[in-house]
Amino acid sequence: MYLCRINTTVRTVEACRALEFTDLFEGVALTGHLIKNLSLEVQNNCQLSCYLEDDCVSYNLGPKNTDGKYVCELSDSDDQQFPGDLVPRDGFIYGVTKNFCSNSKCSGNGKCQNGFTDKGYRCLCQKGFVGDNCENGFKIGSWLKVNTNPLCFGARNDDHGSFTIAKAGSISALKLVHISGALTCHSSSTRSFWGCEVSSYGKKTLMTLVTYINRTVFLPTRETADMGEPGHTCATEYIYHLQGFDDVSTEIIFNTSSKTLPVKMNQGFQIWYGQDLSDCSEINNSGQSCVNVYVWYDTIY
Repeated sequence: MYLCRINTTVRTVEACRALEFTDLFEGVALTGHLIKNLSLEVQNNCQLSCYLEDDCVSYNLGPKNTDGKYVCELSDSDDQQFPGDLVPRDGFIYGVTKNFCSNSKCSGNGKCQNGFTDKGYRCLCQKGFVGDNCENGFKIGSWLKVNTNPLCFGARNDDHGSFTIAKAGSISALKLVHISGALTCHSSSTRSFWGCEVSSYGKKTLMTLVTYINRTVFLPTRETADMGEPGHTCATEYIYHLQGFDDVSTEIIFNTSSKTLPVKMNQGFQIWYGQDLSDCSEINNSGQSCVNVYVWYDTIY
């Protein structure tokens, strides 16, 4: 983990946390909000310990104890939220951060952690809630919309769409719902939402794929779709038939087969047109299709 200090701000790129330690007050300490009690060899490490504890908002630094180590008390609140809990305490120094969680931004449905994301905070939602501020409730065993704005993907020049999963868990299906636009794989082919009608492909008219960010296919699986064989001809492994759907269906549902697939919080995925993904026979492709993305959770972690 890389750390640097600019004035009184401690930063880490990996954890995306930035805490601004604003003030130090001598002779006082915050009571009633202790989350961790430490004994430290080095006095300055109390501030660093607060940074490393995701729930820490303020700290009390005390004199050396009987073991010759400094007392360091980490708290998950501050004197702005609970002014009556800041009390006189000889030999202590109270340190506080700029607290973006002070206005209870998480809708009462989650825990606010200070110093994360460009907003200055993040919300860890309770089970059954999602959204930046945990404002949206949902039930396991129902469709959950993933994107806020329409997600568009094209047919050439690496024009994929990207989305992230809000909640960790296991899913049994993913649904794409067409909103606007269309695609073609040849100047003479009919316009399509999800693929291409070419006589050599037969009934395999679908060519829309959901991949991991490394471009390996996430959905559909070979267990649930009649997919072409790799290496046969150009991009055939990315052309498939899916029972109940064709290239102009208003929606397409990918089931995950007999077992669910795990997803992580903030895990990234991409939507590709098959020929664009394989960089094969895409020169005469055109168009763009825009969709909404939904997932079906069986389990939330």
